[in-house]
Amino acid sequence: MKLKLQKFLSKVLAITIAITFVVSLPVFAENASSDLNFEVSENKFNNNNITVYIVGDSTACEYGYDENYAVPRAGWGMYVQNFLPDNMSVVNLALGGRSSKSFTSEENYTKLKENLKEGDYLLIQFGHNDAKKSTDEDIKNRYTDPEGDIETEGSFKNSLYENYIKLAEEKKAVPVLISPVSRRKFDEEGKITDSHGLYDDAVRELAEETGVKFVDMTKETEEIYNFFGSELTKIFHAAYKDKSKGIDNTHFNSFGAICMASGITQEIQLPFNAGSLDSLTRGEFIEYLMRTLCETEETSEENFKDIPFGYEYSNSIILAKKDGIANGNENGNFNPSKELKPYDMCAFIMRALKYKGIEYSNVNISELEYIDKFSEIPSYAVQDCADFIEFTKQNFDKSTFNAAEYISEARINKMIENYLCDLINKNDMTFNEKDIFLIPVYEIILEKEKQEIVEQDLNELEKVENTK
Repeated sequence: MKLKLQKFLSKVLAITIAITFVVSLPVFAENASSDLNFEVSENKFNNNNITVYIVGDSTACEYGYDENYAVPRAGWGMYVQNFLPDNMSVVNLALGGRSSKSFTSEENYTKLKENLKEGDYLLIQFGHNDAKKSTDEDIKNRYTDPEGDIETEGSFKNSLYENYIKLAEEKKAVPVLISPVSRRKFDEEGKITDSHGLYDDAVRELAEETGVKFVDMTKETEEIYNFFGSELTKIFHAAYKDKSKGIDNTHFNSFGAICMASGITQEIQLPFNAGSLDSLTRGEFIEYLMRTLCETEETSEENFKDIPFGYEYSNSIILAKKDGIANGNENGNFNPSKELKPYDMCAFIMRALKYKGIEYSNVNISELEYIDKFSEIPSYAVQDCADFIEFTKQNFDKSTFNAAEYISEARINKMIENYLCDLINKNDMTFNEKDIFLIPVYEIILEKEKQEIVEQDLNELEKVENTK
């Protein structure tokens, strides 16, 4: 699975190399421009009624709107359907905060027992919450012992086997054990730390003991995190609205969740469909961008002419208009339902950075060699797109992976130009790609706010010293 998922990531992350400011250039110089190369397994599923059931915790579950997040959470179970053919369906029963033990008391477990049937698949991923035993309630309802064997009552192995594997086998369904995804937590040497102690080992051992299909997502996510490093892996994760909390190192954003769903689907050798990711509209992107900026207050100011009453993204679009981020055309329209063009994304992002007080200079586009590549995009976006590229080049941190040892700064800049010019000339963007750019925006603003706090504290300290 590692190779397949890295091929997927190398293709998608080609556009991330510059905008996230950190990447292993020697590796991507060879792989990033390669075509998507999924190995699609033979379709062995002729039954149109096959359902893939998912049980697990918050890393897999469904999410609605949560005002505590600037970049929202997403569970990998939300996107498995995107990679399956139309004749297969997914029922995601995973619930946040549940362990393999506590899940059995939920209505979703009852639904599983009532509906699971012959030929179906049951994907089982627990472990994040089975270790919790800080309170009496946790010990009673959630905790399972990682060291007990399959016959030991109260053990993790026993819980997985008795509550899920046996159920699937009795129903003549196919159980699939999935070890818990790793948390994004790095040690001082820049390597991912062990998130789950003995729990992922227990899943591994249980799969071997029972002969049940197994996907080792603990090892896979560890390898992915180590491969991409501490900074770049932020683009897989959600981010809190409370900037003091920053990145949520446990939960994925939609991009991270989609990557995990893709890998899991392939590893189980389900029929794979790589072309079913939804496109993104202008209105949707503004909604997510303003959320990333934490600009969500209600407003009654005038909107664009073509925003209908009750439109779900209207408030964010009004705020973006007020802040100079979203501009209408000559007729006063915004066209919120049109697919987002990458050049508009660049324009929205650069205006958002300017609104947030991020300093950057407007480049002289007449001096840029690559500007002729923008001949097909509207004139209003050319300056912003050029500023987007030049801002990225100026802020690119090549020291993270000692890139200077392998490649000159001039070549790095040329790679950035090529990647982003290709991006800007794309026809549209898919829904999952937004987080690749929103997380860096979040990080840039977060860094500026931290610096402002430091400067404010220093000023206050200086005032105190002057009064002595």
